[in-house]
Amino acid sequence: MSDFTVTFLREYFCFNAGQSVSFKKGDFTILYGDQGAGKTTLIKSFSSQDSLKKLLGKYIDIDGFNFSSQLYAESESFRAQRGSFILSRKDAEKIRLNDMSHGQAWRRFIDTLKHRQNQDALVTFDEPETSFSIDSILSFCELMLMLKRELKISAIIATHNPLIIEFLADRIIEVPTLKELDKAELLNSMSCKVERFRAGRINDKPAE
Repeated sequence: MSDFTVTFLREYFCFNAGQSVSFKKGDFTILYGDQGAGKTTLIKSFSSQDSLKKLLGKYIDIDGFNFSSQLYAESESFRAQRGSFILSRKDAEKIRLNDMSHGQAWRRFIDTLKHRQNQDALVTFDEPETSFSIDSILSFCELMLMLKRELKISAIIATHNPLIIEFLADRIIEVPTLKELDKAELLNSMSCKVERFRAGRINDKPAE
């Protein structure tokens, strides 16, 4: 992967003409925003050759993007989009994800990520926490950091999860504004919201 910039040429869902966002080689970039803000739309705009053919030059321009280095995986509708994949070229074992639960299929994919990636690859994830327990989220973070350290992968991760943000984010891009957020400020804001909710629950308890 090399550094690349996505620029919207005209209005496209939540994005306006002239908006742009850059992604840097070696960074784990978090896309953060409310449901429906456009995180998945942004990732999918360059997630496949079909998407690029439909959008490139009409809705978006991409400067510096090397499609051949990219791996794409998404949590939402994961099994439907990847009904099976080959675990290894040598034995061509097929893992039928549709025969597994959503969580099982996703964990199996994570287990095989290290066998499928390329040096300097770009990996994208759309809310991977959807099927993860806390232990699985931490294992996912550990795996991603290992791949970054050993294979210098880059990643774009759409997520609301504070653990993924804390442990993996090099940069945080707010969607749909495409402004860069401060990591410490965002985590503190999320924590304050939880504390306010907790305080309200305590105050709402009837007196004994």
